Amino acid sequence: MNVLTYETTMTGSSNRHNRRFTVIGSTLLGLVAIAIVLTVVFTTGHSHTTNASKSTSRPSTVAYTKPRTWYVSIGTQRHNTIDNRNVTLTGLSFYPSIITIDVGDTITWTVNTTGPQTIRFSNGDPPPPPSSAIAESATGGHTCCTIGIQVSSGMLVAHDTYSLTFTTTGVYDYISDTTEGMQGVVVVQQKGSSYPESQSYLNKLANREELADIEVARQIQRSHIDEIKSSQQRASNLKQLSIHTPTNARIVLSSTGGSGAEGIAKINASAESINASADVYRLQPTTKYIMAIERGICTMTSEASTVSGSQPIAASSSGYAHLHINNTTITNQPGIPEAGWFIAIENASSSSIVACGNISYHNAEVTY
Repeated sequence: MNVLTYETTMTGSSNRHNRRFTVIGSTLLGLVAIAIVLTVVFTTGHSHTTNASKSTSRPSTVAYTKPRTWYVSIGTQRHNTIDNRNVTLTGLSFYPSIITIDVGDTITWTVNTTGPQTIRFSNGDPPPPPSSAIAESATGGHTCCTIGIQVSSGMLVAHDTYSLTFTTTGVYDYISDTTEGMQGVVVVQQKGSSYPESQSYLNKLANREELADIEVARQIQRSHIDEIKSSQQRASNLKQLSIHTPTNARIVLSSTGGSGAEGIAKINASAESINASADVYRLQPTTKYIMAIERGICTMTSEASTVSGSQPIAASSSGYAHLHINNTTITNQPGIPEAGWFIAIENASSSSIVACGNISYHNAEVTY
């Protein structure tokens, strides 16, 4: 079996196909046709897949008085054949990767990959080695989360489910012990709070994330098609080939706390080092700022806060600053996980966040 794995990024317009329309004549009917076409385009988006272009606009917030159960998928797969050779396209993420619930709510995860997976909330402690017996064993029961007490599903196989009820407010990240970089986030708010999303919205968001990862897998398949076809010549092949690219992400930085600051950050990370830069505008002139990579999600940090920070830089008289982090490493952390970390722009004196954006990228695999 051969495995081709990419960790890559498709953000913004790079995820979209340009569409071109030709209108003949200038009659009223032609103008109506243009209006209809534009309506369809801006309603459905420019996604590469029809299902992925369904609206994911958030519904009006609503509060629930009774505990609810929410659903998250572990991975996704598509199967096809090339020259009678079975090929599997796999998205290696939690779908959706970030979910907000109330105290007392339950999340049920379902495995949708043929390979084994785990769900582990380390809660401040380092996770065990992936190949160890501890990583494969269930621990902590079915409630979460207490700092310093790990909770794990143990090894799960295709179609298995695992449920946890959350008893304490906070921002909790979790991983799969079997897949490097695969991480999700659960935001637990006070009981009776308004939800920012419904399950219907989350299902649409998860579908869009799944299709984006599968499209990355298709790109891997196309770029290695000769290798896949040549594998037909081999009677058996037990070698596993993994091809990793660095994590490349482009993050839109949005204003927080009414600061008005905004900008664009770029990050390039591998298991060896992390480089990041940001162009930020509408800052307070001559005030010093830093850029930090932090755990949690934008505006809601977890217990472990700053991972790495830049040197303070003073904004120009026009409120612009270019900030950067060069060749930094993170102890006991191979690169950056695909969810649960964010870029923050902070006032160097007060440490208050003035702009931030979540780091995310695609994780996909091709098996043949």
